[in-house]
Amino acid sequence: MDALDQVYEYQAGGKTVSLRPDKRFVGVNLAGMDEAMLKSLHAAAKGEMQEIRGGMVLIPRTHLMSRLMTELRDKNAVFPVFSEEGTRMIALPEVRVEPPAGKAVKAGLQSLSKWIGERDQEVQVLTKNPNRMVVAPLSGYGPDAVTLAHDIAKKFKTLTASPRFMRIMPQPKMA
Repeated sequence: MDALDQVYEYQAGGKTVSLRPDKRFVGVNLAGMDEAMLKSLHAAAKGEMQEIRGGMVLIPRTHLMSRLMTELRDKNAVFPVFSEEGTRMIALPEVRVEPPAGKAVKAGLQSLSKWIGERDQEVQVLTKNPNRMVVAPLSGYGPDAVTLAHDIAKKFKTLTASPRFMRIMPQPKMA
């Protein structure tokens, strides 16, 4: 199965949430692209590239020929777009981990630190304080962060792990 078509899961409010990709679009991170790649991307998008923010754009998937799609994948620059209740979302490569509100679970974060230390080829700690830790997959791929959040929530029941999403809200219709 193509990684852009894969269903991802994470935990929210004690329940498993399934994210299904919107097969019509992909998100593309323009950061670090050279001039030739940007030109190819603009030509392929045929004027249907929607700028979101943070260097991310939304492009109809059918506009990206296989050679260009392969180049984007090789650079970890293409991301699946998920749709949920009328909102499109792109998973970013970051997970916030903390104890449930009002509970101090220092031991949980210490156990998580040890677990991450055993996976230093896969996960890095971006920030850490006594009440929260932000981690990221070394792949830099947003859906890997969704999987990481799911794995953390399953293994460490006393912690919440929230993947970060870029939400793309529909434009309001003007009367």
